[in-house]
Amino acid sequence: MRVTQSLSTVLRYLRHPGQTSTLWIDAICLDQNDYAELSRQVPRMHDIYSLAWMSTLWLGVEDASSTRALKTFRYLGDQIVAEADTGLLFCSPNAVELEWYDPDHELPFTQDAWDGVRTLLERPWFHRLWVVQEIQPGAVVQCGHERVPVAAFTEAVYCLYSKARLPRGLRPHLEQATGTLARLPALCFTRLLYRAATFKACTDPRDKIYGLLGLAPRKFAAGVKVDYGEGNTAADVYAMTFLNHAEIAQRLEHFHNCFTGGEITANAPSWVPDWYSDVPGETYIRAQFATNTSRAHYTVSYRDRTRPGDKSRPDVLQVRGVRCGVVSQVSEPVPPRLDKREAIRRVRQWQPGNMDTSTYKPTGGSTRKAYAITLNCNILKEREPDWILSPTDVWVKQDFGDQALFGGDADAASPVHEAPHSNIRSDVADALQCCADRLFFRTHEGHMGLGPADTQAGDVIAIFLGCSTPLVLRPSDRGSDHFSVVGECFIHGLHDATVLLGPLPQPWVGIAAWVEGDRRCLRFLNAETQEVTREDPRLEPQDDWERVEHLVDGDAPTLYDYFRQKKTEELINYDPRLEPEKLEARGVQLDWFCLV
Repeated sequence: MRVTQSLSTVLRYLRHPGQTSTLWIDAICLDQNDYAELSRQVPRMHDIYSLAWMSTLWLGVEDASSTRALKTFRYLGDQIVAEADTGLLFCSPNAVELEWYDPDHELPFTQDAWDGVRTLLERPWFHRLWVVQEIQPGAVVQCGHERVPVAAFTEAVYCLYSKARLPRGLRPHLEQATGTLARLPALCFTRLLYRAATFKACTDPRDKIYGLLGLAPRKFAAGVKVDYGEGNTAADVYAMTFLNHAEIAQRLEHFHNCFTGGEITANAPSWVPDWYSDVPGETYIRAQFATNTSRAHYTVSYRDRTRPGDKSRPDVLQVRGVRCGVVSQVSEPVPPRLDKREAIRRVRQWQPGNMDTSTYKPTGGSTRKAYAITLNCNILKEREPDWILSPTDVWVKQDFGDQALFGGDADAASPVHEAPHSNIRSDVADALQCCADRLFFRTHEGHMGLGPADTQAGDVIAIFLGCSTPLVLRPSDRGSDHFSVVGECFIHGLHDATVLLGPLPQPWVGIAAWVEGDRRCLRFLNAETQEVTREDPRLEPQDDWERVEHLVDGDAPTLYDYFRQKKTEELINYDPRLEPEKLEARGVQLDWFCLV
């Protein structure tokens, strides 16, 4: 049997002289050239790995620094323990180094040690999608003959990633490693699909979905038919995934992966996500709760494929929502992965001329505050009280000297002095991530926001029921109600279902509260009494429905509210007060948008 050189090498490192070992290796046990066999066996791979006595995560043969690097990871991992639900790090009970878990504590590693860590994390294994199913609790990470338990290795990676100061160039490798090693619970399937876009070493684009099916929740996995036939393109698989999830969760949660210029989805409708190409934007825009826990209302039409006997493929996605504005002005975009000092200089050029002398019409607050919130997509202490973030007043002042993004210290013409990458303030770094591969825009209606880099004047801003984030849409020549999806955007003033229900009454404010897994849900804080409630003060009490607690699984939407009908005991995962007929009774103008 012919095998690759890599597999031939692995077999020699895994053998035990004098002892028989039984191995399951997908490259041998599955006929890679038999589409029918792959279609049958790929859905079983997760069960095979989960039932194995041990799984070996093979990084490759040793080099001059790999053995020392693995020993460094082992020792660091033994000093810390990560809380399962939150990922917060603590000192382990048997730790020798009592301060190493602290994000502000600088590790006493030599330059050789840091170089070895970086070199190890640069290995191709961390970019391979199929390895995610291999990462079982009892697995070991092996490079050459050196082995480290995956638990210790993973916690060491998390510890390094959490550090406030790191050697230049290491953080991107840690970001990739944390995404590969993370054992996301089935609590948030949308986050699992977000991960698919981070893996580059994936020969068949369809494997961006098929390779994660073993980790997918039950209902979703049952609705995906693995088909490696030539007639089933990657775009077909991505469209099926989008619609399958929308039907089960009753939400539209995957527009972030929709963007113009995608290679795989070039001939598909613009609403089909591209999980294969590099996704624009350095970070995902956090949920703005633009329609809170409403459910999606949509229909899909199909068109025949070109070859006889082929099934029809999705064409127009008709979605219910609200038209919020039209883009009037756009800035120059900030390129992705730009040096942070140069990114600061680029963002400074966006500053509105009337920032300190005008009122932001959509909210009635100051333009300066609205602009500050826009730049970091509201990643602030008051919005997310469960995280260690800067308070709003500190961020609005921008009293940061050389690192200020706007205000008196932010002269766009002044050079930004060179400084180590690690010296950038964390709140400034977060904002630069939000701005990367995006631009600043304004609308005729007075809104300001961050949008995709190819946003243009004349594009339409809309929110859809069942979608937490506003979208930039481009009018299509197929009809006045037809649009293509440009991408997600952040707009201060379209958050917390304001378009549907109006502004929150004083003294109530919306917060992104930490709930199950890594989810955030909208909660309401009384700024005077500090009471926090799930009940929206803008909505009337219900007679026919009652709010209930319900076990959340992976098939649940990211944003949910469970209600039970008192008479029929029907259970739903959305707020019935946000249904179209209820909203129209409140005077909300709902339209149908045909996405092409």
